[in-house]
Amino acid sequence: MDTALQTTASSNDRQRGQAQQCFHCGSPCNASILCKEEKAFCCHGCLTVFEILSENGLTDFYSLSENAGVRIKKVGTKDQFAFLDEPAVREKLVNFSDDKITQVTFHIPAIHCIACVWLLENLFRLKPGIGQSHVNFPRKEISISFERQKVGLGELVDLLASLGYEPDLKLSDLEGGRSPVSRRLWLQLGIAGFAFGNIMLFSISSYLGLDIQYFKKLFAYLSFALVLPVIFYGASDYWKSAWLSLSRRMLTIEVPIAAGMAHGNCCHR
Repeated sequence: MDTALQTTASSNDRQRGQAQQCFHCGSPCNASILCKEEKAFCCHGCLTVFEILSENGLTDFYSLSENAGVRIKKVGTKDQFAFLDEPAVREKLVNFSDDKITQVTFHIPAIHCIACVWLLENLFRLKPGIGQSHVNFPRKEISISFERQKVGLGELVDLLASLGYEPDLKLSDLEGGRSPVSRRLWLQLGIAGFAFGNIMLFSISSYLGLDIQYFKKLFAYLSFALVLPVIFYGASDYWKSAWLSLSRRMLTIEVPIAAGMAHGNCCHR
């Protein structure tokens, strides 16, 4: 680590630190300030992530969203995820694998804004052997392709954890079971598809010019009734994420999506 790093703040710096925020995650620097390049950090974890991004030319991450980083709650031990490279475990986690390329999908709860998406889709710039990575924001999942001869699965998870995006590895994943979240998403998709098809069916009379006032009003009420479960159940993840973001005074991608749904539905009705 840089010898110019100030690992222990003076008494004056500590007083200023109570009012300072961590440059990486935005948490208050209460006890002592870790300083580098005239930036304050709340812990060694946040400082380490900043150094990794700086060394690899990824500091644009901080221009996408203020205090976009995730606080590193604990620093893992070396080879913490080495067990993931065991053949029996590895086969249950990967989606696809051949002699060269392996593809895996992880659920990462810490994904919360567009800066997270940008960073995770630039993993190839952090480690040779990592290919394309794609983030599914609503599901907070990332799909990563990598060369198994250059990068191990445990090494990949260790990199994600060092950046503050440790995957949520559950026993059901290792046992090859389907999580309840996947079943719920299928149900949400089914409800949305059912409502879409029937609303289009109710709208045929208007497209054909059959403006019988009674049926026009009836179909409008039926369409409105079908929209309600889509808005309040099918799109519930967006509402919850948007409310959580606003309660934390953060602007994430779900906020404009939720606002657009509310505005569009109100104007249409």
